[in-house]
Amino acid sequence: EYGIDFIDMQFGDDVVDIDWSCESYDGGDHLNYAGALKTSAKMADILVNRYGLEDHRGDEKYRSFDDALPGYLDVIENKKATKLD
Repeated sequence: EYGIDFIDMQFGDDVVDIDWSCESYDGGDHLNYAGALKTSAKMADILVNRYGLEDHRGDEKYRSFDDALPGYLDVIENKKATKLD
């Protein structure tokens, strides 16, 4: 009706193979880190290949993202070592 694509990662062409027994916190409602990695990778693929999103890593205009990345990765690494739920 509004010309907005609906991306369904559970059924159809954009399915992400999630093992709900170990890639969610609660058996299917909320993804854990492993499930989030899979869906994030799929969404990145869709944004680049279907919609032409450009990669701006290393682009001076987007330097703040590059500067923030080490801190983000540190948080992620520390979270992986602890129970997230």
